[in-house]
Amino acid sequence: EAHRTTGDYAYTFIARKYTERAKNPLILGLTASPGGNAEKIGNICGNLFIENVEIRTETDRDVLQYVHEIKINKLEIDLPEDFTRIKNRLEAAFEKRIEYLRKLQLIYGKRPGKGILLAAQGEIMRKAQETHEPQFYQAISACSAAIKLNYCIELLQTQGLEQLREYVVKIRADTKTKSVKSILADEDFITAM
Repeated sequence: EAHRTTGDYAYTFIARKYTERAKNPLILGLTASPGGNAEKIGNICGNLFIENVEIRTETDRDVLQYVHEIKINKLEIDLPEDFTRIKNRLEAAFEKRIEYLRKLQLIYGKRPGKGILLAAQGEIMRKAQETHEPQFYQAISACSAAIKLNYCIELLQTQGLEQLREYVVKIRADTKTKSVKSILADEDFITAM
């Protein structure tokens, strides 16, 4: 499962030790979810010492014969009332950060998603390094908090309360960053929890 070859996963350690000891190391990594951008894929390749990447899609000739028609029956359900109350508080905490970023003209649009937030974070970091202006360092913190809060909302809506609780435990363990401190002190977040 090549997509797990990141961070502290054991595969990264195993790949490194294997290439150190093997006479002719050869690693094959397979995944259906390599990551959404070239940087993530490159990181995985680096961790696995992979030099070549092959990609197959459902329209490739050697795959096409194995692909079957998929029928999707999408059923939307309303969140339970307690989920909705939690979601509303998390969204209020999220919106405070987004409004701050809008005022600085660093984010546009009604409800930016994860991709937009990550792109904005990169741009804000670049501006902070170039200008050293305090507002950009504060904006980095606000954007980081928005990303975390956005993920909390996503977890609640797609996976449930237990997964949200587990993520919040991880957030609470990181009390050194300004973004986490601001989330943990936020009245809406406190009420949601």
